[in-house]
Amino acid sequence: MKLPRILAFTAASLFASVPAFAGLIGATVTGTLNFAGFGSTNYFSYTNAFVPAGYLNSSPNSPTVVISGAAQEFAFQSSASLNVADFTDTQLIISSDYFSTTTYNSWAMTFTSVAFTSLSLDASSYSPGHGFSFSGNTITITWDGASLQQGQAFRAVYNVGSASGVPDGGSTLLLLAGSLVGAIGAVRRLKLAS
Repeated sequence: MKLPRILAFTAASLFASVPAFAGLIGATVTGTLNFAGFGSTNYFSYTNAFVPAGYLNSSPNSPTVVISGAAQEFAFQSSASLNVADFTDTQLIISSDYFSTTTYNSWAMTFTSVAFTSLSLDASSYSPGHGFSFSGNTITITWDGASLQQGQAFRAVYNVGSASGVPDGGSTLLLLAGSLVGAIGAVRRLKLAS
């Protein structure tokens, strides 16, 4: 009588253990930041000494990082500005803080990941000359530069579509546990049959 209950529980747990998807969290992304007049130098690479500590691109694997819900992925900081790119489960948030009254060069940020499937603008305070595009699996964000006052800040939020996603860790463990219980039940059933 116990064996049918165990098998029923095992079957139910296997069907209930389908992995949930976590959107962009866990996806790998490569970022670039280029400023007009400075060639093809990628300022999101930690080798350029403009990446502050605490951001994911401050590691030797930079400028390729794994999107994390607990940390900001990309940053560039000079004495004049701080530019940050942070991915959430479904969005990309770009922010720029300007520390000096001066004219700032235009810049372009790109982010490439096989997880990206679409891009749309949710909100932006960048002015003037803010642009964005999506092609293949690459997001491009641009700003035309401007003469700014000390303390000005801009922020843009984009909705990012993702491919099938990355299985959530908890659901993967549940799937493995359900499979293990099923295997144990099958072994017991074989022993009882012999």
